Amino acid sequence: MTEDYGKQVFEIMGKIHRITHLAKPVLKISKGEFMMLTHIEMIMEKQKKEKDMALGVSVTQINKLSKASRPATSKMLNSLEDKNYIQRTVFKKDKRVVYIRMTEEGSRVLEETKAQFGQFAENIFLKLGEKDATELIRIFNKLYQILSEEYTK
Repeated sequence: MTEDYGKQVFEIMGKIHRITHLAKPVLKISKGEFMMLTHIEMIMEKQKKEKDMALGVSVTQINKLSKASRPATSKMLNSLEDKNYIQRTVFKKDKRVVYIRMTEEGSRVLEETKAQFGQFAENIFLKLGEKDATELIRIFNKLYQILSEEYTK
């Protein structure tokens, strides 16, 4: 019985994955760039609330939040810097310490992407209906909880 559930879930997840790759890219940035900019924004917002006058966000803070490897983070930061979405500042007292700040262009692109994604999600949830949308969110939260427990054993 549970083998059948596993097979069905695997099949539908595969279908969802394939269909999302068929969609024309409408966003100016990749999913990875979106997530990285979102993480930088989250850390900067937390610093503002705590009145932390840091020069920016450290790569260590980004790695901690994104759970990405240092090389992957570095590669993504290089890409974002090339596009003028972020700016790096080297700490004068210790040249090994680098702080990241989002540029105005980075903030603008992030906000545009959030709006596009929000509109897309709203369209999907309207088609699902309130009852099914609520149930889907509940099930995803439960699945996340179960997976978190399984992976941290």
